[in-house]
Amino acid sequence: MKRGILKETNFTYFLNLSPMDRKDIDEWRKAFNNDQNTKLSFDAITKFIENNRFGSTKENILIKLCIINQLYSTNIHYPVNLANHIFKYGTELDSLIKAWDVKAIDIFRDCEITTSWWKGKTMNFYSFATKYCSFHNPEKYPKFDSLIENHLKLKNNKTNLRDYKIYKQVLEDYKKSIWCDDLSFDEFDKWLWYILRKEKKDKDTLDKAKS
Repeated sequence: MKRGILKETNFTYFLNLSPMDRKDIDEWRKAFNNDQNTKLSFDAITKFIENNRFGSTKENILIKLCIINQLYSTNIHYPVNLANHIFKYGTELDSLIKAWDVKAIDIFRDCEITTSWWKGKTMNFYSFATKYCSFHNPEKYPKFDSLIENHLKLKNNKTNLRDYKIYKQVLEDYKKSIWCDDLSFDEFDKWLWYILRKEKKDKDTLDKAKS
């Protein structure tokens, strides 16, 4: 695969990334670590899950779910329903995550939501599923995020990134294309998400100033 300049991207930090520019990666790592709000959120969920990784009670599942939802804005409007769904699969889900089986992601694709006015609606929590699994097995499950999806689709809009096997391979290839293949998935998608989120905030601020 050809490496080097990715002229098709709209994100400035990837325009000239090369092996000699690893200092840029270090700068973004420093920026992330200095962003106390974001870092504290990551540290909190990481520490909590380390202490409650598998065999979780329904209450602990709900806590993990709510923290991830708050950090990533995954739009889980019925957290108790989803916590019940995760708890139902309990040991099976734990085993799948330990083995890095994509079936763990599929468990979240068919969640039935029932409320006093909304009965039996099935919802797909794909994006949340990748984040939940990633926090439980960070080296094996890259996190899917719409910011990353939109960025990758600038390169290939025909790729179905909602297929998790394809998404992982595309992300792996992308890491290699910008000389980041030595980074773990946990490091890379956190770093990439942080950059793209900042780019989006800067663009939104600029657009608002122009309007």
